[in-house]
Amino acid sequence: MGGVAVLWNDNLIGWLHASIGDKWNAYVCGPRADDPGRHIGRFTRDEAVRRIALDAGWPDR
Repeated sequence: MGGVAVLWNDNLIGWLHASIGDKWNAYVCGPRADDPGRHIGRFTRDEAVRRIALDAGWPDR
């Protein structure tokens, strides 16, 4: 099972993997390297990346 890493300034902030249809499961990484991440929902790919970035502190524009 593969996934896609979401990086911000070379730091892993989350990841996502394909779900059913055009939806992707999105996860936000915790502060520890062995933390598997917290599931935040199923979204389209672009929305999943946006939600991960928002959780990491990006401003909502």
